Amino acid sequence: MKVLTPTRKKWVALLVLQVWSTSPLLANYNLDDINIEQHQSHYNKLPSVEDNDRLLKERSSQFFHVLQEAEKIVLKYELEEHVGFRLVHSHFPLGKNQVMVEQPEEFQGVSSLLTYAQDIDVAKENKAVPASWIFSADHNEVFETSTDPSVHAGLKLLQEKPKFVEEMKDLLTKTQFNSLLSLALLKRESLIPKEDEIFMEVNSGELRKSIVQPWNTETNPVDSIRTSWSFKGPRQQNCRPSWRCVKDKDNRHISWFDHL
Repeated sequence: MKVLTPTRKKWVALLVLQVWSTSPLLANYNLDDINIEQHQSHYNKLPSVEDNDRLLKERSSQFFHVLQEAEKIVLKYELEEHVGFRLVHSHFPLGKNQVMVEQPEEFQGVSSLLTYAQDIDVAKENKAVPASWIFSADHNEVFETSTDPSVHAGLKLLQEKPKFVEEMKDLLTKTQFNSLLSLALLKRESLIPKEDEIFMEVNSGELRKSIVQPWNTETNPVDSIRTSWSFKGPRQQNCRPSWRCVKDKDNRHISWFDHL
């Protein structure tokens, strides 16, 4: 017994450590955690923004309840400055070994946020990290990534508060909103709108890039689709950010970011 008892204790301790380190709730906090083949297949099967918007509207009364419960969780962990929900939908198809990356770039002489597919090794070199996640019962799949410093900061907070991710995952999966909404880090440092500006995003099929730029307007486009929800909003902007998608005259998607 004296020989078997410490051996058994050591085996139990090792088992507990292994379960903790491979828990899906703690996975996918960096690009090395991604199963790239699985990720490509999953992303390329995501629904269109129109389809998921329609499904979300069909469950509008339940969605309001989900937002209320999510806000309680976010405020409890004091993460309202960083996190919210994004509508699950695809931008452009991913190729082999690619992830979708958002990063600040100049576009036509204007400071912008561009999102497009990059080889995962290039994304790592650019210091991209996961910025949003889609939950399933046994797995967390990265939705899209970003190089923004505020996303890096928010990611560290999520790693420090794994119970928050667990509670948000439970909420979305138990209510069956996990195929419609992703947990997302919404705060951005690279491009901050002024009080009289919104962000307009044009998905250019020719360039295969989503281009976000500030735009001065007092009106929203007709038939816009809201694609993000925050709780109290980033303190640096003193607003509640909202992304919206519409189609322009050339049938391209346009997303709007405004203050609610």
